[in-house]
Amino acid sequence: RASVAALYDTMVHLAGPAERRRLVDAVLEVVAAHPRYLQRRTLDVAVDGGIPSLAGQLWLAVLAAEYHDPAVRSRLCTAAGFTGAHRGLVEECGLLFIDNDRSPRGAEAIRQWLRWIPRDVYPGTGITANDWLGGRAYLTRGHLKNIFSGTPERGGEFGFGADARPLIGDRGSENQFMTVVHHEASHDLDAFVRRSPEWHRRWGRLLVAAGGPEMRADPATGWLSRDLTRARFREAGLWNGEQGTWDAAWKAYWAGPPGAGWREFGFMRGNIPWFYDSPQESLATQGNQHWNSTEGRLQVAADRWLRGYTSNLTEVLFFIDLWSVGLDKGLFFETDDASNQVVRFVRLGRTAAGHVDRIDLGDRRYEFAVDADGVVTDIRHLPPPTRP
Repeated sequence: RASVAALYDTMVHLAGPAERRRLVDAVLEVVAAHPRYLQRRTLDVAVDGGIPSLAGQLWLAVLAAEYHDPAVRSRLCTAAGFTGAHRGLVEECGLLFIDNDRSPRGAEAIRQWLRWIPRDVYPGTGITANDWLGGRAYLTRGHLKNIFSGTPERGGEFGFGADARPLIGDRGSENQFMTVVHHEASHDLDAFVRRSPEWHRRWGRLLVAAGGPEMRADPATGWLSRDLTRARFREAGLWNGEQGTWDAAWKAYWAGPPGAGWREFGFMRGNIPWFYDSPQESLATQGNQHWNSTEGRLQVAADRWLRGYTSNLTEVLFFIDLWSVGLDKGLFFETDDASNQVVRFVRLGRTAAGHVDRIDLGDRRYEFAVDADGVVTDIRHLPPPTRP
């Protein structure tokens, strides 16, 4: 492991241009010379456990060493015996699907999705399927995400709340394989958002709003303040002020009205108190819905607004804003249980501060009043509802 990691570090970070090219040539020669172990094929992991991860780490070293060179990408694919979608992912997208050659259909589903994704938001170089590799012992370097081993054409999951089904029907169900891909890639949003104090503050504020009017934000950061929230609970008679009873008061608030309503409907994926303890999941989990049905997500958020849960629209527009990377157009997706993906361009309107406040999807218009912090304050126009 240490020697493979050192090889990667040398090729990617330490070697000069000439030495890097020499190492790329040498590694490609080794890969081509040992097709039994280092080319793309299905190995019996009970016999050759760890070998698929060793091959994957060598491929990653070559890819990352000359990442922007299309000739090197093609040479890697040829040396490693990549064909079809596995090759397309490397040549077109700069990403390896390391699956012990168990899911060419999965590689194609990932490729069809990744071609539409801004790579400065998700700059990953590899996706692994650990269960098919016999472990990832040698995969110590690279920008990697791991997914559950599965197939992209069956096994749907309804990723919206129960209140969404009458609005969007089966559009709210997506193949579990791609749901996990979308979720794991969306974990990269943490790093993307944290680079901007404004984005980071907006992230925290939308989570505070999702808990309802009793939650309190830290004025300095915009994120949930436990101390200020405790003070508010005591003021509202929701807690007696004794430290030993706080946990019980917090749980009781979410178990009954009005907290139970906010727990179910205040955040698009529900269970907002869990996300207060695991904020790193609060962006990733939105990926479970965004590529499944982008307009469906917007429709459910608008319906919840009309029922008094005003936080969802800010959350949905924030996520659209992130993936549109400041442009005046974006992409809406519909993906079904068989990973069939329909992509449509939308025109985005923005406020003077750059926040999304209007979406035109063909002849369907969504328009909102949005304040200087990106918070939705009113609905100006919604299109007629669609049939589920």
